[in-house]
Amino acid sequence: MRTWLGLALAATASATWAAGPADSGTPAPATSLHAAVIRQPEWDQTPGPSEFARYYPKGASGSGEATIRCSVTEVGRLANCVVVSEFPEHQGFGPAALKIAAFFKMKPTQIDGQPVAGGTFSTRFRFNNAGLTPH
Repeated sequence: MRTWLGLALAATASATWAAGPADSGTPAPATSLHAAVIRQPEWDQTPGPSEFARYYPKGASGSGEATIRCSVTEVGRLANCVVVSEFPEHQGFGPAALKIAAFFKMKPTQIDGQPVAGGTFSTRFRFNNAGLTPH
């Protein structure tokens, strides 16, 4: 059975503020976090060893890694993910990471008690070939 070495997760919710009414002097919260980079999410769901085993690239030789960047939906799912880097190239680790991204769900970011879409999240996946032990 193939095992997974791990994945490095990084995320942070930084609030984005829109200018409030000119006469109030108080900033009003934005309705989305499109500019936010999420660095430390609180996870409701993450992929496990079975997902890494299921999507380990067929024909890949040895270990590999891929970094992806995604937008975050209102319900905390990763969407519109793109491969930022893959090593070794052309072994299928990038496409595998994109498939595994579907298994992430973070607690939604809220503004005024309502979930909001927006922000970006990046993560690096490290894949380990069958028979190797995670370190």
